[in-house]
Amino acid sequence: MVPKQMAVFGILQRRSQTNTLLRKLESVGFAKSDIKILNPTVIEQPDIKRLQKTMIVHFSMIGAFIGGTLFMVLGLMEVSAGIFNLQLSVEMTVLRRAFAVLFALLFGMIFGAASGALVGIGTPQATLLRFGTYIAAGWTLLSVRVRNVDEESMANMHLESAGAGEIRLLAERQTWASVRKNQN
Repeated sequence: MVPKQMAVFGILQRRSQTNTLLRKLESVGFAKSDIKILNPTVIEQPDIKRLQKTMIVHFSMIGAFIGGTLFMVLGLMEVSAGIFNLQLSVEMTVLRRAFAVLFALLFGMIFGAASGALVGIGTPQATLLRFGTYIAAGWTLLSVRVRNVDEESMANMHLESAGAGEIRLLAERQTWASVRKNQN
């Protein structure tokens, strides 16, 4: 079940794609009132790839910090108290303990950075920023209100077949409000 007021959003590069998609969505049963479109008024040349890279790097750094800290603390707890019962000898040298903690820190940073990058790719905030960047570059934003999983699947399928990018299921009212706010 799709929560109330959800819509599938997608971004289209050409008006011909938008017009074809509108006809197709209406022919499969979506009402005109369920479809919203935002066409750009001023066309700029923003750097979309730089924006996406910035979000990925930002969340990777946050993830690396959190993951590194967490795993370092777990490493310190293991070498001092043996909480995981890894049968480490009591006579473990200081150098080995330091190496174990550094290894835990490094592992945590790598794991956290990878997790953070995935978050940076798919967060609603990052998606909204990319929507704004695409619109500024002359692309069209289109949303289709969906009421259930079947409608969501149908909308996704038609957006994909029309060549839409950045297809996401988002809260309709909040997303449009954020997009319009960022347009001003």
